Amino acid sequence: ISRTIRIHGRGMESTVVPANEVMMFNFSRQDIKTLPEWVRECTRLRALYLDSCMNLTNLPSWIGEMQSLETVRLSFSGIQTLPAEIGQLKKLKHLSLYNCRQLSRLPDTLGDLSSLTYLCLASSGITALPASIGALTQLSELDMYCCLHFAELPDSICDLPNLKEIELSHT
Repeated sequence: ISRTIRIHGRGMESTVVPANEVMMFNFSRQDIKTLPEWVRECTRLRALYLDSCMNLTNLPSWIGEMQSLETVRLSFSGIQTLPAEIGQLKKLKHLSLYNCRQLSRLPDTLGDLSSLTYLCLASSGITALPASIGALTQLSELDMYCCLHFAELPDSICDLPNLKEIELSHT
């Protein structure tokens, strides 16, 4: 039996849908401290928006089970760490960590994101990139604008065949 989710919001009627039919969740600007456990039942979820969730400091390890995810946005969130399991998201194309000032490092498993085309770390607290970034063969855009604590790019950045743009101004 599949779990159902009641979806409602300002100006819309309440709707009940099976969890496995939900393809996008927007938790932006919500006062959540952790991703609700029931989200893992949304097996077809392709986009997860957690922008401006200031009390969200980490993602659960089960995020790696969300195999359909293509977009994860954590911009302006309180995220401090990403779990190693994020590297299991083989379909992830877009990861935005814009203005995540509490985030200082990325897991080594970042290099396992074989479909990643866009990585935004602009205005984040990132101090270094893992050497595994050189394995992101689909990466075409890396935005590190205004990463004030960042020291230097790893040599493996030269291994990225599709990289077309690196934004490093004010870094």
